Amino acid sequence: MLTMMAALPGCNMLQPPSVRVQDVAQIEATSDGTVLNFQLAMGNPNAESLQLLEVSYELSIDGQVVYEGRRAAQRTLGPRTEADMELPAVIPFARIGWGEEALPRDAKYQLRGSLQYVTPGYIAEILFDTGVRRPRISFADQGEVTLDR
Repeated sequence: MLTMMAALPGCNMLQPPSVRVQDVAQIEATSDGTVLNFQLAMGNPNAESLQLLEVSYELSIDGQVVYEGRRAAQRTLGPRTEADMELPAVIPFARIGWGEEALPRDAKYQLRGSLQYVTPGYIAEILFDTGVRRPRISFADQGEVTLDR
């Protein structure tokens, strides 16, 4: 037990990965809905690699939740490196009361999410696999996106 306790402080010395939204753009539009794409930048500030597992996210437009999703990150970030990831969000117009004629030029959005990751080390992996410790880092972004018909 003391050996395990001595090894745990090493787990806490690692910093969590960083997540920021770099860009948002409409990538597709039909008469029934639109697809927004969020470009994330995920960074590892540590001297050791971090395994990124899954991003869970929720998109609100004008204060109303319109999309919830999960996307596998499935990558390892090397020491002090950064990687991009895209998060798509499909928005059916009927869900928010829009139609082709009622589509606004700009929409206010709020994206909230979390990134689940695994810290390096044998004990950290055991704690993750048994469900004792499953680290997550939250992220959020808000702004306006221009919508094309």
